[in-house]
Amino acid sequence: MAEKGIKSSIFGWQNVQLAHNFSQSVRCDDSHMKDWILLDSQSTIHHFCNPQYVGDIKQAERPITLLLTNVGEKVNDKECTVKGVGQAYFDQEGLVNVLSLAKIEQQHRVTYDSAKESAFSVHTDKGIVKFNRSPEGLYYMVPDHPKAPIFLQTIEENLKKYSRRQIEGAYRARDLLHALSCPSVADLKKALQMNAIANCPVTINDVTRAEDIFGPDIASLKGKTTRHKPSPYVEEVVDIPPELISAQQQVHLCIDTFFVNEIPFLTTISRHIKYRTCSLIPERKVTSYLNALYKEHKVTSYLNSL
Repeated sequence: MAEKGIKSSIFGWQNVQLAHNFSQSVRCDDSHMKDWILLDSQSTIHHFCNPQYVGDIKQAERPITLLLTNVGEKVNDKECTVKGVGQAYFDQEGLVNVLSLAKIEQQHRVTYDSAKESAFSVHTDKGIVKFNRSPEGLYYMVPDHPKAPIFLQTIEENLKKYSRRQIEGAYRARDLLHALSCPSVADLKKALQMNAIANCPVTINDVTRAEDIFGPDIASLKGKTTRHKPSPYVEEVVDIPPELISAQQQVHLCIDTFFVNEIPFLTTISRHIKYRTCSLIPERKVTSYLNALYKEHKVTSYLNSL
C-alpha cells in the first residue's frame, strides 16, 4: 500500500471486474454472493460485506481509498474483525467477500498444483482450507458456520489426526451430549469427572476430541442463541405507470383447474399482465365455477379502474 498525500488515508487495490462478470454469468442475487469468500491475487486488502462473517464493526482509524477496476475510486471508512484472519475493511454494500492472497500467504503457507486439483490450499495449524475453483474461474470457499473461524479445518481433515478407537469415542461423546439435551461442554465434563452417569463408556478425553473434530455443536448453538430484534417492516407502495394502465384496459384471462390432495382449485392468469389468481372450488359444478369467475371479474374490474 502506498501513502496518498495525507496520512489519514491509504491506497488499496481491488479487482471488482471479476465479481461483476460473475454476477452476470450465474445470475444470482446479492445475498447468495455474499456467502462466498474469494481468494484474490489482485487484492491488497481483506474486504468483507457479509456482517455474519465479521464482528466489532467500527470506524476505521485510517480510511482506505480503493482503486476499483472500471469504476474509479471508493473510500471505505469502516473496519471489522474476521475470526481466523484478523482485521479487514467492511462495506455492507459490497458485492462479495474478498481475502487478499498476498496477506494470507504472510500468515499461512499457500500451495497450488493444477496437475492435482483446481484449488488453492491454505495450510493452517489446524488443517488445510481449500479454495476451490468455480465454473466462472473464481477461487472461493463457504464457511460451514457463519460465526466459526474462516480458516477452520474440515471434519475429514480432523479425523486424520486420530485413531479409529479415538474417533469412535468422539462419536459416543457427541451422542451422549445430544442424549442429555445438549448441556455445555464444561457441565458434561464435570458430570463425567464426578461419575454422575453410571457405567458410562465416554471419557473426558472423548469429549475433548469430539470438540476438536466436530467443533461447536450446531444443535446447541441453535437452541441457546437468542433471537435478534428484526428490522422493522416498511411498506413500500409502487405507483403503476399511467402508460401501462392505458395500454392494458382489456384483460384476457386464461383459466384452468388444478388439484391439491384431490381438492379442486380454479387458477387464472392474465395473458399480458401475467397477474395470477387462485380460488377454492367447493364442488365441481357450474355454479361453483361461476361464483369463482365472478370474484375474479371483480378483481380485474378493480384493476382496470385504477
